Amino acid sequence: IIILLVFKNYIFYLVIKIICRILENVVITIIANRKYTYIAEKTVEKLDPVTKKDIVTKVKGLIFHKIGSFVVLGTDNIVISKFLGVVTVGIYSNYNMIIQAVSNLFLQIFDSLTASVGNLLVEEDENKSYQIYKNMLMINSILFTFATTEIICLIEPFIRIWVGEEYILPYSVLVILMINFYIQGMRKTCLVFKTAAGVFHEDRFFPIIESVINIVLDVILVQVMGLEGVFIATVISSLPVIFISYPKYVYKPIFKKSYFSFVKENLYYYVIAFITVFISVILVNMLNFSNLILQLIIKCIVSIIIFAIIQYIFFHKKEEFKYFLNLVKIFINNIIRRKAATNEK
Repeated sequence: IIILLVFKNYIFYLVIKIICRILENVVITIIANRKYTYIAEKTVEKLDPVTKKDIVTKVKGLIFHKIGSFVVLGTDNIVISKFLGVVTVGIYSNYNMIIQAVSNLFLQIFDSLTASVGNLLVEEDENKSYQIYKNMLMINSILFTFATTEIICLIEPFIRIWVGEEYILPYSVLVILMINFYIQGMRKTCLVFKTAAGVFHEDRFFPIIESVINIVLDVILVQVMGLEGVFIATVISSLPVIFISYPKYVYKPIFKKSYFSFVKENLYYYVIAFITVFISVILVNMLNFSNLILQLIIKCIVSIIIFAIIQYIFFHKKEEFKYFLNLVKIFINNIIRRKAATNEK
């Protein structure tokens, strides 16, 4: 922020980001070497040809995934800037910053589960793995349904308070953004199992297909529909990965379940999410106050209550929901214990 305000130099800003990332990696390395000295005390042996070939194959596949992700995530702003102008990019960036902050928070949760899931796949059979998958999928849906509900209900009053009325995007853009947010969010569970199982080579061409579809549709739809078209393109381009790649290369091989079972499970949560968000938006939009801060607070409280009621109505009899509630209880109890321990000290 200081660099942008003082020097107004974007290149300098990017250099600072690179320097900070390098320093971060150096500090983490130093801390890790001091805390875990046994890491350096190891016997180095040459990899056997079979293991080496497997690693090389998977890394090659992973390169395709990284390229695809980079293209899909990096082209939207370029297309918006080219066809709609830099000002539109700036207005959209306010929304995107909030959405990405929430997405990155949840990403940390699911990334932390990858190692445990890898251990699960090695030690347990497909039935046990499938039950954990179903538990994670429900948690995945609850988290992203909650986030989608809160963002779509609260982001506009928040933007008005934060930067002003002139930075509000058309509501249709917000709706498509949140559809994309939920769809991308619901990929997390499959992605955890995919990464844990090392499935990178088998579906290596799908990220490239996704990125090509995204670029082509971006250029076409932005000229036809404007800003909405860019995000519709992202939604459409992700569908082959979600409904072809994941069931074929992840769901079926790991759990020995059918394609129909995968679609049914996911569409079930999609429908519940739609009902939750739809009802929440209708009821919350009836609450309008001249005081924007009061409006934001009231809408937040009401949307949370509506979300909780609807989720309970649909899920309270499911074993996965009981598992989720148990996790919440454990989390709350841990907080209480830590607070009690801190007070004793």
